[in-house]
Amino acid sequence: MRRVVATDGSAEQIARAIADTRVEYRVSRAEQSGLPNSSIDLITVAQAAHWFDLDGFYREAGRVARPGAIIALWSYGYFVMQPEIDAIIERFSEGKLQSYWPPESRIIRDHYRTLAFPFPEIEAPAFRMEHAFTLEQLEQYFRSWSGVQCYIDSKGEDPVPAVLDELRREWGDPYTSRTAGFELYLRVGQVRPN
Repeated sequence: MRRVVATDGSAEQIARAIADTRVEYRVSRAEQSGLPNSSIDLITVAQAAHWFDLDGFYREAGRVARPGAIIALWSYGYFVMQPEIDAIIERFSEGKLQSYWPPESRIIRDHYRTLAFPFPEIEAPAFRMEHAFTLEQLEQYFRSWSGVQCYIDSKGEDPVPAVLDELRREWGDPYTSRTAGFELYLRVGQVRPN
């Protein structure tokens, strides 16, 4: 790795980034990166492509790509932890919140297979990531969900306390960490420079 440029349209997100001398952080939209023409070998997007103006982003990818550049879009959906906890979260996310998820979030539930992807695809290996949550950390994770925010905006009430009450019965000590496994969904291809 010679140089990494990490961008996000949100100044707040960039301000929270972990400092690393090998990474240059910039506030910019994916569709207007500000990167030089033909300067990038690998374009990656983590858990965000479903929010982009894809036509604009793909044009920008073609502009900044060097010959032979690769594009990799990835996301993750619900995690698995243990069957009893998984069932509670499934009822919450696909029951109570079902009609409150923005349409863009559904693309994740389709494992990015319905995301427009105009590049010759490269088969990617299976990837999985793990993260340990205490019950308090899981609450914060739920609060990052767009479906939760849309529910609160629409109903004027917070759906998270009820699911936490249900989870406490299965969780035990709320300070105990439990490991969640997330399957990653990838679309990988070769960019045709503009």
